[in-house]
Amino acid sequence: MNAIGEERANTSSARKHFRRLDAGTQAQTERPETERRFSGWLQQWAVRNGAQRARVPLDSKERSIRLSRVDAELPQDYLEITEQTEGLEFKDCAVFGLSDVREFAGDDGNYYLLAELNGRGVLGVRAGSQDRRVFYLGYDHDQDEYLSFREAMGYYFENVTGKATGRQSQAPNA
Repeated sequence: MNAIGEERANTSSARKHFRRLDAGTQAQTERPETERRFSGWLQQWAVRNGAQRARVPLDSKERSIRLSRVDAELPQDYLEITEQTEGLEFKDCAVFGLSDVREFAGDDGNYYLLAELNGRGVLGVRAGSQDRRVFYLGYDHDQDEYLSFREAMGYYFENVTGKATGRQSQAPNA
């Protein structure tokens, strides 16, 4: 990481640019783990897909600060996750908490990254967007678009890890 909080990663032949949203501030200490007890749809979703670790959620003030640094409308279901946990880890992927959201300079624009899928790619929303659509950005340059965060994660769980998620719709570009 350089002095202004940027990270560079090589993926295939393309050079990608990541920018920490809290660049210039003191590094966050790792949030403590919490029991994986959730409410609403998140409870069943976490159990069904094998959530392994969860972090204590941010308080409302810190949550507001983090959200103000994102120039996009985040998916409602992702926001519901971050109300209950500041990150959720599964065997093969991780949902980032608001403290871990990064801005990513892709070939076709900037994105805010919300999850990493076992070295295959990331899920994010386009910077400046208001439609809350989620994009899969594969490290092999594959790309798909989803109407919700749960739909994108469901596609990954069902088609990559082999877990049946009860997902109702198909990926638009699948």
